Amino acid sequence: MAISQYLDSEGRVKTWPSKHEQKMSIRRTIASKFEHGRFYTEKEVNALINEWHSFNDYFLLRRELVNYGFLERTRSGSQYWKGDISPEKALETETLIIRTAVPDDAEALKKIYMSCAYMAECTGQKHDETDIDHSISEGELPPDGHKEFYRFKAIVEKQTGYIVGILEYYL
Repeated sequence: MAISQYLDSEGRVKTWPSKHEQKMSIRRTIASKFEHGRFYTEKEVNALINEWHSFNDYFLLRRELVNYGFLERTRSGSQYWKGDISPEKALETETLIIRTAVPDDAEALKKIYMSCAYMAECTGQKHDETDIDHSISEGELPPDGHKEFYRFKAIVEKQTGYIVGILEYYL
């Protein structure tokens, strides 16, 4: 997807697109400026994002990078790092995108979660809709587990943007 219309003469993002595919291309472009295996402070993340956009909204871009799994962060936001799995390779197919679930996804995720009657059989526990809110905000951590290793993802149909599944794991 060509994104040149969203870039200025120096290759910086000058406007935020309205279409999903173009937004994904912009996210990939900015994420490519971060190094794998390096930890960044929030100040460093903001500075790097500011280098690569000119519409003065690093808050939006930082949130987008985190929400879509291009950047991971500690719960406190004191450290950021490039996502553990490259979203553009491992988390996107021709028809699906797997991204970090956010609170705005809760209603769609609850419908999917509650439609899975076998969940109670598999876990031996009765689940309810509040489990999704907890999974998004806190996660099901093992004893002495750390939130930064927990992942709760939404599986999204690329064409429509509809959430069609849930992926939950602990690194």
